[in-house]
Amino acid sequence: MRNAYAIYSTVTLALTLLGRAALAEPSPARPGKPEPAAHEVKLTKLTFARKLEARRPVEAAESFSTDGGRIYGHLELENRGEPTRVVMVWERDGKVRQRSTLVVGRGKTWRTWSYLRAVEGSEGEWKVKVHDARGTALGEGTVTIGGGC
Repeated sequence: MRNAYAIYSTVTLALTLLGRAALAEPSPARPGKPEPAAHEVKLTKLTFARKLEARRPVEAAESFSTDGGRIYGHLELENRGEPTRVVMVWERDGKVRQRSTLVVGRGKTWRTWSYLRAVEGSEGEWKVKVHDARGTALGEGTVTIGGGC
């Protein structure tokens, strides 16, 4: 009887753990599974804008005032491979000030974005770089905050 209970307990524990593993969310970075090839994701457009409507940039510009509002870095990408991620890096004076990891689904046109607040102390020229999941550069752009805009 004691042996049967031990087997029952072991099987119950194993099934419970397997059930939890099956229901768990998949890990965003699965070890052993390579990211899609860099050539499968292409940056087709990088636009800076004051706001977005219907996932599209509105009031696009290259220079913005320091009024506390958002400056969106809006990306249009083409991804013929599996869903992946891109990294958008905002730099000023050669230093990384913000890094955003963005999901990119499969499609001819995929839109995504990150933003920065245009506040006092953020004045200057900002370089925004976009990299694929492997770190390969996809493109970059420049935006200016302050300076009489």
